[in-house]
Amino acid sequence: MASLDEHAPLLGVRHDDDDVPRDLLTEGDPEPKSFIYKILHPTQRQRATGAIFLGIFLVELAYNSSMPAINSISEMLVCRDVYGESIIGSGGLLSLRDSQDPRCKSSDVQQRLASLRGTVTALECVPAIIFALPFGILADNIGRRPVIILAWAGITLQLAWYLVAFGGTALGILPLWSVFFTLFWGCIGAFPSVGPAMVFTTLADVTPQSERATAFFYVTSFFLMAEVVSNPLGGALLLWLGDFLTLLFGVAVALLSTLVIVTMPETLNFDLKLGRVVTPAPAPASEDSGEVALAAPKTRREHMTAAWSQFVHLVRTDAHATIVHILRNKPLVLLMIPFCLVLLGRFVQDLLLQFATKRFNWSWSQAAFLLSIRSTTNLLLCLVVLPFISELLVRRFHVHPLVKDLWLARVSGALLCLGSLLIAFAVTPWMMSVALVVFSLGGGFSPVLRSIINAYVEPHHQAMLQTLLGLLELSGLLVAAPVLYGSLHRGLSMGGLWTGLPFMIAAGMIFVGLVIISIFRLPREKLQPADAAEADDTDV
Repeated sequence: MASLDEHAPLLGVRHDDDDVPRDLLTEGDPEPKSFIYKILHPTQRQRATGAIFLGIFLVELAYNSSMPAINSISEMLVCRDVYGESIIGSGGLLSLRDSQDPRCKSSDVQQRLASLRGTVTALECVPAIIFALPFGILADNIGRRPVIILAWAGITLQLAWYLVAFGGTALGILPLWSVFFTLFWGCIGAFPSVGPAMVFTTLADVTPQSERATAFFYVTSFFLMAEVVSNPLGGALLLWLGDFLTLLFGVAVALLSTLVIVTMPETLNFDLKLGRVVTPAPAPASEDSGEVALAAPKTRREHMTAAWSQFVHLVRTDAHATIVHILRNKPLVLLMIPFCLVLLGRFVQDLLLQFATKRFNWSWSQAAFLLSIRSTTNLLLCLVVLPFISELLVRRFHVHPLVKDLWLARVSGALLCLGSLLIAFAVTPWMMSVALVVFSLGGGFSPVLRSIINAYVEPHHQAMLQTLLGLLELSGLLVAAPVLYGSLHRGLSMGGLWTGLPFMIAAGMIFVGLVIISIFRLPREKLQPADAAEADDTDV
C-alpha cells in the first residue's frame, strides 16, 4: 500500500516498481533512462559521489606529491641558515632543485630540520582538534556543502602558504619561522579532522544502508590509490621541475580539487526515495520538555547563532553524558590504550623521508620513490589481503567476527612492531625495502581494533565514539610529533645506528599496545550467538 508523502511529486514517479531504481526513471516514464542521458544529466547522488571521489583523489595527490618538495626546501633553508650562503642561483626561485650539497646532510642541519618539521606538524594538529566538533555541528545545521568547501579551501591555502613562506624566506623577506602560520590557515575548515568526516557523512547521506559499506571501502581505496601515485610522482617532479615548481604544481592540483568540490550539490536532508534534497518541516516544540518554539532562522547570521547554541547544548548534555558512559566502560577504555599507542607508533612513518635521506645519503626525490613501496603494500593489503583473510576465517572456518578481528589485530600489531625494528636497523636500501613491506603489512591494526571497539558501544553512541577516537588520534599526534622528531634530533647527534632511535621508540610503544591486546579477553556475552567452540577461542 502506497504511503502518503507530502514531499512527493503529484505526477510522474512510479512508486510501485521496486525493481528499477527511482533515480534512473524519467518523470512520467516507467522505462529506464538511456546510458547517454544519464551521462549528460547526472542525478544529485551521482554528482555528489563523483565530486567526492575525484576531490579526494586530487587533494591527496596534491598534498602527498608536495611533501618531498616541502622537506627539500626546508632542508635547503635550514642549511643556508647554518652556513650563511644563498641557495638561489642565477635562475631565481624556479631554478631551485633538490640540494646535492653534502653539508646539508650534516647532523646539525638534520637536527634543526627535525625540530622545524616536528613543530609545524604539531601546530597543524591544533585547529583540527579545536574545530572538529563546531564544524560538525554546523554541517548538521547549515549543510554539508559549505563545510566541506571550507575544509578543501583551508588545505589549499595551507599549501599556498608554504609556497609564500618558503619563497619569502629564500628571498630574505620573511623569517623561516613564518611557515608556522600554516596553523591559522588550518583554522579554515580544519581539514585533517573535518575533511574525512564530511566525506563519509556525505556518502552516508546519498547511499542506502545496503550499499554504504561498499561506498566507504571505495573511498578508502581512492585515498590509497592517490598515495600510490603521488609518492613516485613527487619524486619525479623534483627531478624534472625542481622544488618550487613541484610545490606550485601541488597548489594548482589542490585548487583544482577545491573547484571540483564546489560542484558538489548539498546532501543534507537528502531523500533516497526521491533522489533529491527535500526541505524538512520544522519540528514542533515538545510540551513535556518545556522547550519554547523558536522562529526558523532566516539570515546566515541567525543560522550561525542557532548552530552555536545547539553546539553548546550538545556539549553540556548529550556529549558529556555519552563521554562519561564511554569512559565508564572498562573494556572499552582498555582497548583505547593500544589504539592510541599504535597510532603514535605509526606516526613514525612520517619521518621516513628524512630518515632515508640521512641514513643512505639520498636526495629527497630518491626517498620519495622508496615510499611508493609502503603505499603499494598498503593498497594491496586493503584491497586483497585483509578482505580475503576475513572472508576465509568467517565463511570457511566459521570463526566469530570479533574473534577474527582480535587475532588480526594481534598479528598486525606484531608486524608493526617487527617492521619498526627492521627499519631502525636497516643499513642497506634493500633491507629498508623489506622492512617497509613488513611494517605496511601491519596496517590493518587500526581498522580491525576500531571494529572491536564499536562492538562495545550502543548504536546511539556510535557517532560520539567516532568523534572521540578522531580527537584521540589528533591529540596523540600533537604529542607524538615533537617527541618522535625530538628523538630523531637526539639520534642524529649520537650518529650511527642511533639515527633509527624514533623507530626504536615507536616499536616500544607498539609493543606495549600489542601486550594489552594480546592479554585482552572478549566477554562471552559479546560472542552471542556463537557456539561453544568459538567462545573457547577467546581464552587462547
